[in-house]
Amino acid sequence: MMLTFEYDTHKTMDAVTAARRRGLPVPPDIDATRALHDTVTAAAHMPRPDRPTVEDIPDTPEQLAALIAETAHAHRIAESHHQVASLYAEPIARKYNALVRAAVPGWIVSLQPEFDKHLKVIRRGAAKLPPTDALIEERVDWNDPAVSAAWELAQAVAPKLDQIVHDRRTMAAAVGIDGGRDWEFYTVAAFPDTTHPDSEGQLLAGHWRTQYAPIMQEWQALRQRPVARWVHLARAEGITLQLARPNEVRERAVNVERWREANRMISPASGNGRNAALRGVQAALRG
Repeated sequence: MMLTFEYDTHKTMDAVTAARRRGLPVPPDIDATRALHDTVTAAAHMPRPDRPTVEDIPDTPEQLAALIAETAHAHRIAESHHQVASLYAEPIARKYNALVRAAVPGWIVSLQPEFDKHLKVIRRGAAKLPPTDALIEERVDWNDPAVSAAWELAQAVAPKLDQIVHDRRTMAAAVGIDGGRDWEFYTVAAFPDTTHPDSEGQLLAGHWRTQYAPIMQEWQALRQRPVARWVHLARAEGITLQLARPNEVRERAVNVERWREANRMISPASGNGRNAALRGVQAALRG
């Protein structure tokens, strides 16, 4: 698909809708420019006169001539509006898109408090809920008030967390950032930075293979079970749960690729000797 300014404008409009849904402030200039955009759109789609029917035929040649002239004028007016509106459409859309893109980073940052509030509920309930593989409604112990209450709270909050994640995605799409594979996971979770001095020791101790990688794998496997998915993350050790800042989704993805590459260096399949493996690990972790 060719990315045109109209295509971009659909994305920026969606971002504004998401911001309003989250109760975030929308700068007045955005709404004012949207009104200009709507005016241009209306002019660009000004309807032409309908085709005449048998019932529209007048009684005399003079009446028909007058009607033809009137209809021709209406056609010219509509066509002129279409042509002139097209001249204004692109600059107005570009202005609107630029205003929304300037607001997006602030909107994304403003999502963090609500995300933290809902995540706190999940974390509080995670200690009272059964293991992840048993986290389905049919297996909840409804006779235990602590368990049933924790489940109901988590069930109410999980969709709200999902909506925040998707609203952030909608906002990020308006500025062309933070897409790619596993974007949902990277939006909410970060593994330790590979440049940290402890990373090499953690990798050699098998932390990536036995602790970190399974966290992401389980998250992916639980896609159709939102409550279990969020409880799983809340219980995970060694990761940071925080809504990604603008551009941070990509940074987190790159960090994971460094972990994976370093792990490949010590894999038996790599064929590396010990010294070569260590050099490869160090180079991969530094990126």
